Amino acid sequence: MKLKFALVLLVGVAFIYSACKKSSSNPQGPALSPQAVSSQVALNITQTLFGGLGAFNASQGLNAPNNLGVVHHNKIGLNDVNADPLCGVIADTTLNYSVTLDTAQASIKGNVKFAFTCAGGILSGFNVTENLQIAESSPNASISYGLGEDLTLLSTDPTLEESTFSLNGTLNETVGIQYKTGSKQTNNDSFDYVFKSLIISPNSGDVASGTATFTTKGSGASGTWNYTGSITFLPNDLLKIVINGITYTIDRQTGKVVS
Repeated sequence: MKLKFALVLLVGVAFIYSACKKSSSNPQGPALSPQAVSSQVALNITQTLFGGLGAFNASQGLNAPNNLGVVHHNKIGLNDVNADPLCGVIADTTLNYSVTLDTAQASIKGNVKFAFTCAGGILSGFNVTENLQIAESSPNASISYGLGEDLTLLSTDPTLEESTFSLNGTLNETVGIQYKTGSKQTNNDSFDYVFKSLIISPNSGDVASGTATFTTKGSGASGTWNYTGSITFLPNDLLKIVINGITYTIDRQTGKVVS
């Protein structure tokens, strides 16, 4: 089961590589504008927080992966026989795997930990911490990918199956690509977020409200940038992103500026 989980993560690396490969033939670009970076931030949030790239997908609510090594630390007594079996459970997995597909090799190292919480015997949320390092090498490029998360997801009303969820915590991502053909260009970028009181629908994954701060920098085919800013989450997958005092409203599914 752990190997299956690791391979799912490696698929995410292939996705990143494919997306970056499309721009590899372009020369080193100029400094990116705040508007262009706002679009990148919106797409990155969708990919990392809602795309299941790591061990956690915010749109899935409490349906966390069940193929991790589980250690029971609950103290359920005889009067708590109807309590959810995940109450007090810690799911902790260390990963160290590699795979070869044709001429490409990939590896993943790190750890993922879920700690589940309950309210009155009802599963109410969890904290997930992960620190993953993924590497991929092919005749065309070498890629290194890092993902760190410390996120807490809580049901706003554990007694309701369709309750919304609140999300708080930090997420950071780094990507480095060295192309081996053509101009042998190097691409690097990083995104760091602090999320505050995001309210998420369990069905659509839409974020009704909440805020975040971010820092991002990078260089490569698309250009260079180094910005900090703030995000306000709006309904219908919209983000209001502020960089250098300028506000952009972005569709986080498409990265397009809507106003």
